[in-house]
Amino acid sequence: MSSPKSTTNTPLLSTTTTTTTTAPNTPASLLAVAKMAFGLSCLLAPRLTSALLLLDPIAPQAALVTRLYGGAVVALGSLLWLVNAARARGDVGDDRLLKHVVAVNIAADAVDVASCAVGWAGGAVTGVVAGVLGGGCAALEVLGMVAYRSI
Repeated sequence: MSSPKSTTNTPLLSTTTTTTTTAPNTPASLLAVAKMAFGLSCLLAPRLTSALLLLDPIAPQAALVTRLYGGAVVALGSLLWLVNAARARGDVGDDRLLKHVVAVNIAADAVDVASCAVGWAGGAVTGVVAGVLGGGCAALEVLGMVAYRSI
């Protein structure tokens, strides 16, 4: 003999949850896409990327380092994209996490600008190459600042 089963009539959609959603932060989205695109170019085509940036042809060992750098940049851009999307969906309680991730991106770009300056000062690259690389990094840094202020 079977024991009686307990049942409740609770409709599946009986509870409602309110989730506040906002649009993703556009400057942060642009920064994330730029980081992922540049990182992927370093990861997938390090020699072509180096040539496009006016650098001398690179040895296979340098291509490996370029790929490692590219992977880190893709990860940083992806983190920014994911946190920005989570904030837009309302999955993140406040804006602090997005601000922190954007701040880390700004810091990374500032280090890249300084590295370009050191490379130029030490004679490793010409002023044109330092300007192209450093200018690109500075542009990403400014975009990060715009994103930070708009959060």
